[in-house]
Amino acid sequence: MNIVVFGTGWYADEMPMTERIMSKYGWNISGFLDNDEKKWGECYKGSVIYPPSEIMKMEYDVVLIALTDQYYGDVFKQLNSELDVPGYKIHEYTWLLKQEFIRKYNESNDPNIKETISFWHDNQITPFNQYLSGEAIHTLDEVFDDAEGDPFIAFRTDAGESVKLYYPRDFKFYHKDGRRYVKDLLVEQLPGSPHAYFKEGHRVKKGDIIADCGVCEGNFSLRFADIASKIYLFEAEERWIFPLKKTFAPFAHKTEIINGFVSNDTNDNNVRLDDVIDDQVDFIKMDIEGAEEEALKGARKLMTADFPKCSICGYHRTGSAERIKDILSSYGYQTSFSDGFMTFVWGEDEWMNLDFRKGMVYGDR
Repeated sequence: MNIVVFGTGWYADEMPMTERIMSKYGWNISGFLDNDEKKWGECYKGSVIYPPSEIMKMEYDVVLIALTDQYYGDVFKQLNSELDVPGYKIHEYTWLLKQEFIRKYNESNDPNIKETISFWHDNQITPFNQYLSGEAIHTLDEVFDDAEGDPFIAFRTDAGESVKLYYPRDFKFYHKDGRRYVKDLLVEQLPGSPHAYFKEGHRVKKGDIIADCGVCEGNFSLRFADIASKIYLFEAEERWIFPLKKTFAPFAHKTEIINGFVSNDTNDNNVRLDDVIDDQVDFIKMDIEGAEEEALKGARKLMTADFPKCSICGYHRTGSAERIKDILSSYGYQTSFSDGFMTFVWGEDEWMNLDFRKGMVYGDR
């Protein structure tokens, strides 16, 4: 099979995972296409970058679009309507991953997996698949600049207070009609999402002390900033610290920002929750890119003394959700998983292991 790739940016840089699947079947990349004429003729990943019109002279079986969702529709139209590429030959760059999953699970009797496979026949593979599908669920929050030139969106807490949520100046916003937006900020928390931090009887309450591990822009804690009594914000990426300080400035009297990786050790770059938090904690949220297991091991004292409610992401690595469950159980927690499955399309081990993963592990006393 001959494959042409449209796009030579970040998504194309992630193509080694796709290329591993191609080598498995003896498929090859015939070339790369890009709308940026400055790149034409350059060598990229051992292939030449061509103008899009060159595809009319090329032999190909599939064209993979390695671009964000924002540009996918426009490029599909360009290929299909302007360059006569048949629509059935145009796919997103994760299409090969989808084919591998279908091969592996096509005979599965698990109702959730069967539903996912059926969904994939007419839709692209995503982390949330059929659990979060349809245009009605998508949101766009317009971005504005304050007097200092720092970008923010208007955000409303669960108690109804309007506050500003800030972003780094170099953040890659969604652009539409000359305006900037943040897309789908809270979509993953909709009912039915396998990534939902809350379930019935398991959520933040008024007066709670929160430990938010993996803050990013801070939308989780900001939802409860006006009702929480104390918030610990743990964020490893330096670029988020300044925006977080501006976002939580109205709540600075009860907010502590810690710049470091939450782990099972405390040193120059890492922090243990047991070494940082002296208060009682009522709710712990962890979304730290696969470091959740080590972080939990560094919170034994805190968790066994107070038994805070826990929402721990378990989808970043193969088998992580099950191991997180075992750690929480060893601390004396009752545990449960979020509904449905996630496919972590950005994880290299996902492309190797082809496993459906539980998104969230809940811990309750």
